[in-house]
Amino acid sequence: MLASITSALILRSMGVFLLFLMHTVLAQSAGVGGYGNFTFTLSVVMVLSIISGHGWPVAVLRYSSQYLAQGEWSLLKGVILKSHFFVLVSSFSLSLIILLLIYFLNLSYELKLSMIFVALLVPLLTMTKLRRRTLQGLKRVSSSIIPDDILLPIIVIIVCVIYVPSNGKDILGVYLGSAIIVLIVGYLVLYLSVPVKARVAKSDYHTRTWLNVSLPLMFGGVGHVLLVRTDTIMLGVITDVHDVGLYGAASKVALFSVIILGAIELVITPRLSAMFNSGDSKGYLNMVKLSSIAGVVATLPLLVGMFVWSDEILRLFGEDFSQGGVVLKILVVGYFFKVVAGVSSAALSVCGRERLFSKIIIFSAVFNIAGNFIAISYFGYIGAAIVTAMVTAVMSLCSMYYAFQLGLLKSKVSV
Repeated sequence: MLASITSALILRSMGVFLLFLMHTVLAQSAGVGGYGNFTFTLSVVMVLSIISGHGWPVAVLRYSSQYLAQGEWSLLKGVILKSHFFVLVSSFSLSLIILLLIYFLNLSYELKLSMIFVALLVPLLTMTKLRRRTLQGLKRVSSSIIPDDILLPIIVIIVCVIYVPSNGKDILGVYLGSAIIVLIVGYLVLYLSVPVKARVAKSDYHTRTWLNVSLPLMFGGVGHVLLVRTDTIMLGVITDVHDVGLYGAASKVALFSVIILGAIELVITPRLSAMFNSGDSKGYLNMVKLSSIAGVVATLPLLVGMFVWSDEILRLFGEDFSQGGVVLKILVVGYFFKVVAGVSSAALSVCGRERLFSKIIIFSAVFNIAGNFIAISYFGYIGAAIVTAMVTAVMSLCSMYYAFQLGLLKSKVSV
């Protein structure tokens, strides 16, 4: 397992560096306003992609890892095919609704253009999430990282160097074209990663069981994305794209602080599900504890560096972006608690407590929306950072508490 975590960490580190470089290139090309428009559009797409995913990405991670371990090849093939059918239909239906709204509503040219990009990106990002989760469930962690975290930023950077986009519309076009290429490559990787026994098996479907898990996860997923993206979306609605650009750059850098936790989660989550479902409560609890300790020890220097040199880091996006240094400091404090919680959130979602996880996320998202509405109105992007950091900390600690309680309860039942 250590080798898997190390491999995932190396790839994630490369991916984070390339994604950071991609965002700095995009920000320097389009400026604060153009980058703000790009960030706002992607934030809207992220929320809609969770809705169109109907919770299937996390459900397929849970069941594919379970069926792979049990050698249930018919069910493994069935859950992969059924999840893709549902997601394809729902994501393209949502895109069609958006395009119809564009056609019938009297919108400004700029808003129409942004909505067209949203409609085109929703199926791409939804399918990308599903493909990544499927590969993780199949224990192909490296294959889930390379297309989106390494290939995508490389393509975007190369195109930007050759084409040199100058505004938000241009960088959205570059990102859309690159995402289409990566999606094709990613699905070729997925096809080759599915075990031959599953590929030749006759599909078996437990659709009702899968839907009972996926639908609650959809609400939790929407809440989670709202939790992460509410600040950006509400800034765009209440203030302007300039503030979104400043905040978006700081937010992107802060998210990089959980790179190590992300690598640990990629490897451990399928194993947590397998341990819990097999009744190994002791192994489950040890895994949750280990993820928390390892995450804190490995991430603390990175968090401190971001806090101390926040202005200098943001200047890499452009001189004007250094105004968001205070935002980065505040967000880093919130993400510290996320690192302390380790893989607790993932543990709840893949170990049969998806409804509890959804409740935590939805409650946090509602508080985040209400808090951001008030804080942004009075304090702008600083207020957004304060509320987001507070909600992230509270949600992480709640998830940690319930993840440990889940393991202890399972242990008592086993005894």
